[in-house]
Amino acid sequence: MRILEGKNKVVFDGTRGGSFQIERNASLVYVIDLNKGERNILIEINLKGEFAQARVLGVFNGSGSDKFHLNIVIHHDALDTRSETLVKGVLKDSAQCIFSGLVEIEKSASGTIASLTERTLLLSDAAKAESLPFLEIKNNDVSVNHAVTVSTLDKEQLWYLQSRGLDTHSAQQLITEGFLEEVRSRMPKKIEN
Repeated sequence: MRILEGKNKVVFDGTRGGSFQIERNASLVYVIDLNKGERNILIEINLKGEFAQARVLGVFNGSGSDKFHLNIVIHHDALDTRSETLVKGVLKDSAQCIFSGLVEIEKSASGTIASLTERTLLLSDAAKAESLPFLEIKNNDVSVNHAVTVSTLDKEQLWYLQSRGLDTHSAQQLITEGFLEEVRSRMPKKIEN
């Protein structure tokens, strides 16, 4: 377990996951970018000190027989902690992804603000996604939200782009890039390994 105290840290890791304890006034930004293969990633973050913050930003783009399993656990155990999890992915061919996200808020974590969002875009009938968001809240003085969606391409968007001269592949690629841009645009420019 890595312990962060009184500093900010940005971590990029698309292969292993990790365990972090965030102390008072420290913050962590964890970036995930998955593109191929079989990946089973567990990220555990314990917000242990007052005003500790964590952000998990992730994208995945699976094709062929790629299989991703993302398990993200964020545990709030102090006053006025903040967390945000935002993961978006695209799956085509027979690619698969299982996303499991858990936000735990202890009685001691008054004033916590937490958000858990995962969205998947399926580009083929054989692609599969499963999204499992969980909230465990033991304190009423918090603000917490979660959202998950699994959707297919919007046929009207596709038609509109094709009516403007784009072929099907280019239109799909443009929609996909726009879908993932919400996360990619928020990823830090400077990343440590």
